Amino acid sequence: MWQLTPWSLPSLAAALISALVLARVWPLRARPGGWALAALLLAATWWSLGQLASTLLTTLDGKFLAARLQYPGITATPVAWLLFTLAYTGRAPGLLRRWALLLPVPVAVTVLAATNDLHHLVWTRAALSVHDGFTGWTLEYGPLFQVHRLWAYALVGSGILVMLAALMNSSWHRRRAALLIAAPLMVVAANVLYLLPGSPLPWIDPTPLGFALAGVLFSRVLTMELFDLVPISREQVMHDLPEAVFVLARNGRILDLNPAALRMVERTEEDAIGRPLWELIPMTREQVLELPVDAPIDLFLDLKGEERAWRTTVTDIQDPRGDTAGRAFVFHDHSDRWQVEQELRGLKDALERANQELERLTTLDALTRVPHRRAFARVAEEEIGRARRYERRLALLLISLDPLAELDATLGADAADEVIRSLATLLET
Repeated sequence: MWQLTPWSLPSLAAALISALVLARVWPLRARPGGWALAALLLAATWWSLGQLASTLLTTLDGKFLAARLQYPGITATPVAWLLFTLAYTGRAPGLLRRWALLLPVPVAVTVLAATNDLHHLVWTRAALSVHDGFTGWTLEYGPLFQVHRLWAYALVGSGILVMLAALMNSSWHRRRAALLIAAPLMVVAANVLYLLPGSPLPWIDPTPLGFALAGVLFSRVLTMELFDLVPISREQVMHDLPEAVFVLARNGRILDLNPAALRMVERTEEDAIGRPLWELIPMTREQVLELPVDAPIDLFLDLKGEERAWRTTVTDIQDPRGDTAGRAFVFHDHSDRWQVEQELRGLKDALERANQELERLTTLDALTRVPHRRAFARVAEEEIGRARRYERRLALLLISLDPLAELDATLGADAADEVIRSLATLLET
Protein backbone atom coordinates (compact mmCIF):
# COMPACT_ATOMS: atom_id res chain seq x y z
CA MET A 1 0.00 0.00 0.00
CA TRP A 2 1.11 3.51 -0.81
CA GLN A 3 0.36 6.94 0.57
CA LEU A 4 1.00 10.50 -0.56
CA THR A 5 1.91 12.74 2.36
CA PRO A 6 3.78 15.97 3.13
CA TRP A 7 6.07 13.87 5.39
CA SER A 8 7.70 12.62 2.18
CA LEU A 9 8.83 16.09 1.15
CA PRO A 10 11.91 16.32 3.44
CA SER A 11 13.24 13.00 2.17
CA LEU A 12 12.46 13.94 -1.43
CA ALA A 13 14.21 17.28 -0.99
CA ALA A 14 17.21 15.59 0.63
CA ALA A 15 17.48 13.09 -2.22
CA LEU A 16 17.22 15.77 -4.91
CA ILE A 17 19.69 18.11 -3.23
CA SER A 18 22.22 15.35 -2.60
CA ALA A 19 21.91 14.11 -6.16
CA LEU A 20 22.32 17.59 -7.63
CA VAL A 21 25.37 18.35 -5.51
CA LEU A 22 26.79 14.92 -6.38
CA ALA A 23 26.44 15.78 -10.06
CA ARG A 24 28.34 18.99 -9.40
CA VAL A 25 31.06 17.35 -7.33
CA TRP A 26 31.60 14.34 -9.59
CA PRO A 27 33.69 16.19 -12.22
CA LEU A 28 35.86 17.57 -9.38
CA ARG A 29 36.58 14.22 -7.74
CA ALA A 30 40.27 14.41 -8.69
CA ARG A 31 40.74 17.38 -6.35
CA PRO A 32 41.88 16.80 -2.76
CA GLY A 33 39.03 15.03 -0.97
CA GLY A 34 36.82 15.09 -4.07
CA TRP A 35 36.35 11.33 -4.39
CA ALA A 36 35.45 10.95 -0.70
CA LEU A 37 32.97 13.82 -0.91
CA ALA A 38 31.38 12.15 -3.94
CA ALA A 39 31.06 8.92 -1.93
CA LEU A 40 29.52 10.87 0.95
CA LEU A 41 26.90 12.46 -1.30
CA LEU A 42 26.18 9.13 -3.00
CA ALA A 43 25.57 7.53 0.39
CA ALA A 44 23.34 10.42 1.47
CA THR A 45 21.33 10.14 -1.75
CA TRP A 46 20.87 6.40 -1.19
CA TRP A 47 19.81 6.96 2.42
CA SER A 48 17.33 9.68 1.41
CA LEU A 49 15.73 7.53 -1.28
CA GLY A 50 15.29 4.67 1.18
CA GLN A 51 13.68 7.00 3.69
CA LEU A 52 11.45 8.41 0.96
CA ALA A 53 10.25 4.88 0.22
CA SER A 54 9.57 4.32 3.94
CA THR A 55 7.27 7.39 4.06
CA LEU A 56 5.36 6.21 0.99
CA LEU A 57 4.77 2.63 2.15
CA THR A 58 2.02 1.90 4.68
CA THR A 59 2.66 -1.73 5.65
CA LEU A 60 5.06 -2.82 8.36
CA ASP A 61 6.86 -5.21 6.01
CA GLY A 62 7.23 -2.47 3.44
CA LYS A 63 8.68 -0.06 5.98
CA PHE A 64 11.12 -2.71 7.23
CA LEU A 65 12.24 -3.35 3.63
CA ALA A 66 12.81 0.36 3.09
CA ALA A 67 14.73 0.59 6.39
CA ARG A 68 17.00 -2.29 5.40
CA LEU A 69 17.64 -0.67 2.04
CA GLN A 70 18.72 2.54 3.80
CA TYR A 71 21.50 0.89 5.74
CA PRO A 72 24.23 0.90 3.04
CA GLY A 73 23.83 4.69 2.99
CA ILE A 74 23.47 5.00 6.77
CA THR A 75 26.66 3.06 7.49
CA ALA A 76 28.70 4.57 4.64
CA THR A 77 28.15 8.27 5.38
CA PRO A 78 30.28 8.57 8.56
CA VAL A 79 33.09 6.57 6.95
CA ALA A 80 32.98 8.75 3.84
CA TRP A 81 33.03 11.90 5.98
CA LEU A 82 36.16 10.79 7.86
CA LEU A 83 37.90 9.79 4.62
CA PHE A 84 36.99 13.16 3.14
CA THR A 85 38.59 15.05 6.01
CA LEU A 86 41.73 12.91 5.86
CA ALA A 87 42.06 13.26 2.08
CA TYR A 88 41.40 16.99 2.12
CA THR A 89 43.77 17.85 4.96
CA GLY A 90 46.48 15.31 4.09
CA ARG A 91 46.45 13.96 7.65
CA ALA A 92 47.03 10.27 8.48
CA PRO A 93 48.02 9.25 4.91
CA GLY A 94 48.67 5.72 6.14
CA LEU A 95 45.05 5.29 7.25
CA LEU A 96 43.82 6.92 4.06
CA ARG A 97 45.76 4.40 1.95
CA ARG A 98 44.22 1.61 4.05
CA TRP A 99 40.67 2.94 3.87
CA ALA A 100 39.38 -0.61 3.42
CA LEU A 101 40.10 -1.18 7.14
CA LEU A 102 37.06 1.01 7.89
CA LEU A 103 34.69 -1.12 5.81
CA PRO A 104 34.13 -4.21 8.02
CA VAL A 105 31.94 -2.33 10.50
CA PRO A 106 29.52 -0.81 7.93
CA VAL A 107 29.38 -4.07 5.98
CA ALA A 108 28.66 -6.10 9.13
CA VAL A 109 26.00 -3.66 10.36
CA THR A 110 24.33 -3.65 6.92
CA VAL A 111 24.25 -7.45 6.85
CA LEU A 112 22.89 -7.65 10.40
CA ALA A 113 20.20 -5.08 9.55
CA ALA A 114 19.16 -7.18 6.56
CA THR A 115 18.91 -10.29 8.80
CA ASN A 116 17.39 -8.55 11.83
CA ASP A 117 14.48 -11.04 11.99
CA LEU A 118 16.97 -13.71 13.07
CA HIS A 119 18.54 -11.87 16.03
CA HIS A 120 16.77 -8.49 16.60
CA LEU A 121 20.09 -6.73 17.32
CA VAL A 122 19.19 -3.65 15.29
CA TRP A 123 15.45 -3.34 15.97
CA THR A 124 13.73 -5.16 18.80
CA ARG A 125 10.18 -3.99 18.16
CA ALA A 126 8.18 -2.02 15.59
CA ALA A 127 4.57 -0.92 15.32
CA LEU A 128 2.53 1.12 12.87
CA SER A 129 1.12 4.41 14.06
CA VAL A 130 -1.49 6.53 12.28
CA HIS A 131 -1.51 10.26 12.89
CA ASP A 132 -3.68 12.73 10.97
CA GLY A 133 -4.03 10.29 8.10
CA PHE A 134 -0.31 9.52 7.90
CA THR A 135 0.81 5.94 8.54
CA GLY A 136 4.15 6.03 10.28
CA TRP A 137 5.86 3.64 12.62
CA THR A 138 7.65 3.58 15.94
CA LEU A 139 10.80 1.59 16.60
CA GLU A 140 12.61 0.25 19.60
CA TYR A 141 16.32 -0.12 18.87
CA GLY A 142 18.54 -3.03 19.83
CA PRO A 143 22.10 -3.01 21.22
CA LEU A 144 23.78 -3.11 17.79
CA PHE A 145 22.02 0.10 16.78
CA GLN A 146 23.38 1.88 19.87
CA VAL A 147 26.91 0.57 19.19
CA HIS A 148 26.78 1.70 15.59
CA ARG A 149 25.46 5.10 16.63
CA LEU A 150 28.48 5.60 18.91
CA TRP A 151 30.78 4.38 16.10
CA ALA A 152 29.23 6.86 13.65
CA TYR A 153 29.49 9.74 16.14
CA ALA A 154 33.13 8.83 16.76
CA LEU A 155 33.93 8.93 13.03
CA VAL A 156 32.10 12.21 12.47
CA GLY A 157 33.70 13.75 15.58
CA SER A 158 37.17 12.60 14.53
CA GLY A 159 36.64 14.14 11.12
CA ILE A 160 35.56 17.42 12.70
CA LEU A 161 38.69 17.52 14.88
CA VAL A 162 40.96 16.71 11.92
CA MET A 163 39.37 19.43 9.79
CA LEU A 164 39.39 21.94 12.63
CA ALA A 165 43.07 21.34 13.42
CA ALA A 166 44.07 21.76 9.78
CA LEU A 167 41.97 24.82 9.08
CA MET A 168 42.94 26.71 12.22
CA ASN A 169 46.60 26.60 11.13
CA SER A 170 45.83 28.64 8.01
CA SER A 171 44.60 32.22 8.33
CA TRP A 172 43.15 32.07 4.81
CA HIS A 173 41.10 28.96 5.62
CA ARG A 174 40.27 30.05 9.17
CA ARG A 175 37.78 32.61 7.89
CA ARG A 176 36.03 29.90 5.86
CA ALA A 177 36.32 27.06 8.38
CA ALA A 178 32.78 27.62 9.67
CA LEU A 179 31.33 26.26 6.44
CA LEU A 180 33.23 23.00 6.67
CA ILE A 181 32.75 22.55 10.42
CA ALA A 182 29.05 23.54 10.47
CA ALA A 183 28.15 20.88 7.91
CA PRO A 184 28.85 17.75 10.03
CA LEU A 185 27.61 19.47 13.19
CA MET A 186 24.32 20.05 11.39
CA VAL A 187 24.10 16.35 10.60
CA VAL A 188 24.84 15.29 14.18
CA ALA A 189 22.29 17.77 15.54
CA ALA A 190 19.60 16.43 13.18
CA ASN A 191 20.31 12.85 14.23
CA VAL A 192 20.29 13.66 17.94
CA LEU A 193 17.00 15.55 17.50
CA TYR A 194 15.41 12.47 15.94
CA LEU A 195 16.62 10.04 18.61
CA LEU A 196 15.73 12.17 21.63
CA PRO A 197 12.65 11.05 23.62
CA GLY A 198 9.67 13.17 22.71
CA SER A 199 11.21 14.23 19.39
CA PRO A 200 9.14 16.81 17.47
CA LEU A 201 9.83 14.73 14.35
CA PRO A 202 8.69 11.24 15.37
CA TRP A 203 7.84 10.03 11.89
CA ILE A 204 10.97 10.90 9.96
CA ASP A 205 14.71 10.97 10.59
CA PRO A 206 15.99 14.42 9.49
CA THR A 207 19.59 13.18 9.29
CA PRO A 208 19.54 12.69 5.48
CA LEU A 209 18.19 16.20 5.12
CA GLY A 210 21.05 17.35 7.33
CA PHE A 211 23.48 15.67 4.95
CA ALA A 212 21.74 17.34 2.02
CA LEU A 213 22.10 20.76 3.63
CA ALA A 214 25.71 19.91 4.41
CA GLY A 215 26.10 19.18 0.72
CA VAL A 216 24.81 22.66 -0.03
CA LEU A 217 27.47 24.09 2.27
CA PHE A 218 30.14 22.01 0.58
CA SER A 219 28.83 23.21 -2.76
CA ARG A 220 29.29 26.76 -1.50
CA VAL A 221 32.82 25.88 -0.51
CA LEU A 222 33.43 24.51 -3.98
CA THR A 223 32.36 27.78 -5.55
CA MET A 224 34.95 29.47 -3.32
CA GLU A 225 37.53 27.01 -4.73
CA LEU A 226 38.50 26.08 -1.19
CA PHE A 227 39.13 22.50 -2.25
CA ASP A 228 41.85 23.75 -4.60
CA LEU A 229 43.70 25.23 -1.62
CA VAL A 230 44.53 22.34 0.68
CA PRO A 231 45.19 23.64 4.19
CA ILE A 232 48.88 23.42 5.01
CA SER A 233 50.03 24.39 8.45
CA ARG A 234 52.71 27.00 9.03
CA GLU A 235 54.61 24.38 10.99
CA GLN A 236 54.71 22.07 7.97
CA VAL A 237 55.87 24.88 5.68
CA MET A 238 58.62 25.89 8.11
CA HIS A 239 59.68 22.28 8.52
CA ASP A 240 59.96 21.57 4.80
CA LEU A 241 61.66 24.80 3.68
CA PRO A 242 65.20 24.15 2.38
CA GLU A 243 66.24 27.66 3.45
CA ALA A 244 67.34 28.33 7.01
CA VAL A 245 64.73 30.47 8.79
CA PHE A 246 65.34 32.24 12.12
CA VAL A 247 62.53 34.11 13.88
CA LEU A 248 63.93 36.71 16.26
CA ALA A 249 62.56 38.93 18.97
CA ARG A 250 63.27 42.64 18.81
CA ASN A 251 66.42 42.15 20.90
CA GLY A 252 67.80 39.66 18.39
CA ARG A 253 67.16 36.51 20.44
CA ILE A 254 65.92 33.43 18.59
CA LEU A 255 62.25 32.61 19.13
CA ASP A 256 61.89 29.87 16.53
CA LEU A 257 63.88 28.19 13.77
CA ASN A 258 63.36 25.40 11.30
CA PRO A 259 65.36 22.16 10.76
CA ALA A 260 67.41 23.77 7.97
CA ALA A 261 68.51 26.48 10.42
CA LEU A 262 69.47 23.85 13.00
CA ARG A 263 71.62 22.13 10.40
CA MET A 264 73.18 25.45 9.45
CA VAL A 265 74.39 26.22 12.99
CA GLU A 266 74.76 22.57 14.09
CA ARG A 267 72.78 23.09 17.27
CA THR A 268 69.77 21.50 18.91
CA GLU A 269 66.52 23.42 19.20
CA GLU A 270 66.89 23.61 22.98
CA ASP A 271 70.37 25.04 22.65
CA ALA A 272 69.47 27.59 19.96
CA ILE A 273 66.19 29.09 21.15
CA GLY A 274 66.65 32.08 23.42
CA ARG A 275 70.18 32.88 22.30
CA PRO A 276 71.15 35.95 20.23
CA LEU A 277 71.63 35.14 16.58
CA TRP A 278 75.14 36.63 16.54
CA GLU A 279 76.26 33.96 19.02
CA LEU A 280 75.48 31.21 16.52
CA ILE A 281 76.34 32.96 13.25
CA PRO A 282 79.42 35.16 12.59
CA MET A 283 77.44 38.38 12.37
CA THR A 284 77.67 41.51 14.47
CA ARG A 285 74.88 42.69 16.72
CA GLU A 286 74.46 45.75 14.49
CA GLN A 287 74.04 43.58 11.41
CA VAL A 288 71.36 41.46 13.05
CA LEU A 289 69.39 44.43 14.31
CA GLU A 290 69.95 46.90 11.48
CA LEU A 291 70.16 44.97 8.20
CA PRO A 292 67.68 46.48 5.71
CA VAL A 293 64.46 44.56 5.23
CA ASP A 294 63.17 42.99 2.01
CA ALA A 295 66.46 43.65 0.21
CA PRO A 296 68.41 40.41 -0.36
CA ILE A 297 72.12 40.77 0.34
CA ASP A 298 75.03 38.35 0.08
CA LEU A 299 76.85 37.52 3.30
CA PHE A 300 80.03 35.47 3.38
CA LEU A 301 79.91 33.51 6.61
CA ASP A 302 82.55 31.17 7.98
CA LEU A 303 80.55 28.20 9.25
CA LYS A 304 81.93 24.73 9.92
CA GLY A 305 85.40 25.99 9.05
CA GLU A 306 84.39 26.95 5.52
CA GLU A 307 83.37 30.33 4.17
CA ARG A 308 80.23 30.14 2.09
CA ALA A 309 77.98 32.65 0.36
CA TRP A 310 74.52 33.10 1.86
CA ARG A 311 71.77 35.09 0.15
CA THR A 312 70.07 36.69 3.15
CA THR A 313 66.61 38.25 3.33
CA VAL A 314 65.29 40.06 6.40
CA THR A 315 61.60 40.70 7.06
CA ASP A 316 60.04 42.62 9.92
CA ILE A 317 57.35 40.79 11.90
CA GLN A 318 54.45 42.95 13.01
CA ASP A 319 52.01 42.43 15.86
CA PRO A 320 48.23 42.95 15.39
CA ARG A 321 48.66 46.66 16.12
CA GLY A 322 51.17 47.04 13.31
CA ASP A 323 54.19 47.52 15.57
CA THR A 324 57.43 45.67 14.85
CA ALA A 325 57.58 42.64 17.14
CA GLY A 326 60.67 40.98 15.70
CA ARG A 327 62.54 39.97 12.58
CA ALA A 328 62.73 36.91 10.38
CA PHE A 329 66.02 35.97 8.72
CA VAL A 330 66.04 33.64 5.73
CA PHE A 331 69.44 32.29 4.67
CA HIS A 332 69.82 30.59 1.30
CA ASP A 333 73.16 28.89 0.65
CA HIS A 334 74.08 29.78 -2.91
CA SER A 335 77.83 29.24 -2.66
CA ASP A 336 77.88 26.88 -5.62
CA ARG A 337 75.96 29.33 -7.75
CA TRP A 338 78.13 32.22 -6.56
CA GLN A 339 81.26 30.23 -7.46
CA VAL A 340 79.88 29.51 -10.92
CA GLU A 341 78.99 33.19 -11.35
CA GLN A 342 82.51 34.20 -10.35
CA GLU A 343 84.01 31.74 -12.81
CA LEU A 344 81.71 32.98 -15.57
CA ARG A 345 82.59 36.58 -14.73
CA GLY A 346 86.30 35.73 -14.93
CA LEU A 347 85.80 33.97 -18.26
CA LYS A 348 83.87 36.96 -19.57
CA ASP A 349 86.66 39.35 -18.55
CA ALA A 350 89.30 37.12 -20.14
CA LEU A 351 87.26 36.87 -23.32
CA GLU A 352 86.89 40.64 -23.49
CA ARG A 353 90.65 41.09 -23.04
CA ALA A 354 91.31 38.48 -25.73
CA ASN A 355 88.92 40.24 -28.11
CA GLN A 356 90.61 43.55 -27.46
CA GLU A 357 94.03 42.02 -28.10
CA LEU A 358 92.79 40.29 -31.24
CA GLU A 359 91.34 43.53 -32.53
CA ARG A 360 94.61 45.30 -31.78
CA LEU A 361 96.66 42.65 -33.57
CA THR A 362 94.48 42.75 -36.65
CA THR A 363 95.24 46.47 -37.06
CA LEU A 364 99.04 46.19 -36.69
CA ASP A 365 101.63 45.80 -39.40
CA ALA A 366 103.47 42.49 -38.99
CA LEU A 367 106.89 44.14 -39.44
CA THR A 368 106.65 47.42 -37.58
CA ARG A 369 103.98 46.50 -34.98
CA VAL A 370 102.28 49.83 -35.63
CA PRO A 371 98.88 50.30 -37.36
CA HIS A 372 99.00 49.32 -40.99
CA ARG A 373 97.65 51.19 -44.03
CA ARG A 374 94.03 49.98 -43.66
CA ALA A 375 93.98 51.02 -40.01
CA PHE A 376 95.54 54.36 -40.98
CA ALA A 377 92.90 54.90 -43.65
CA ARG A 378 90.06 54.13 -41.20
CA VAL A 379 91.47 56.49 -38.55
CA ALA A 380 92.14 59.17 -41.13
CA GLU A 381 88.58 58.98 -42.41
CA GLU A 382 87.21 59.32 -38.87
CA GLU A 383 89.45 62.29 -38.06
CA ILE A 384 88.69 64.06 -41.31
CA GLY A 385 84.95 63.63 -40.65
CA ARG A 386 85.37 64.98 -37.13
CA ALA A 387 87.34 67.98 -38.38
CA ARG A 388 84.67 68.82 -40.93
CA ARG A 389 81.86 68.34 -38.37
CA TYR A 390 83.43 70.68 -35.83
CA GLU A 391 85.11 72.91 -38.43
CA ARG A 392 88.56 72.33 -37.08
CA ARG A 393 91.96 72.13 -38.77
CA LEU A 394 93.64 68.81 -39.31
CA ALA A 395 97.39 68.27 -39.64
CA LEU A 396 98.87 65.30 -41.47
CA LEU A 397 102.61 64.46 -41.33
CA LEU A 398 104.15 62.26 -43.99
CA ILE A 399 107.62 60.77 -43.44
CA SER A 400 109.53 59.18 -46.28
CA LEU A 401 112.61 56.96 -45.89
CA ASP A 402 115.05 57.72 -48.70
CA PRO A 403 116.83 55.93 -50.12
CA LEU A 404 115.19 52.77 -48.60
CA ALA A 405 115.52 50.89 -51.89
CA GLU A 406 119.28 51.51 -52.04
CA LEU A 407 119.59 50.41 -48.39
CA ASP A 408 117.72 47.25 -49.18
CA ALA A 409 119.97 46.60 -52.21
CA THR A 410 123.27 47.22 -50.45
CA LEU A 411 122.73 45.93 -46.89
CA GLY A 412 119.93 43.47 -47.49
CA ALA A 413 116.25 43.18 -46.60
CA ASP A 414 116.93 42.46 -42.89
CA ALA A 415 118.81 45.73 -42.47
CA ALA A 416 116.08 47.66 -44.24
CA ASP A 417 113.43 46.05 -42.02
CA GLU A 418 115.43 46.96 -38.90
CA VAL A 419 115.58 50.60 -40.02
CA ILE A 420 111.80 50.62 -40.47
CA ARG A 421 111.22 49.01 -37.04
CA SER A 422 113.57 51.52 -35.37
CA LEU A 423 111.74 54.46 -36.91
CA ALA A 424 108.34 53.03 -35.85
CA THR A 425 109.57 52.59 -32.30
CA LEU A 426 110.96 56.13 -32.27
CA LEU A 427 107.62 57.51 -33.47
CA GLU A 428 105.65 55.54 -30.83
CA THR A 429 107.80 56.90 -27.98
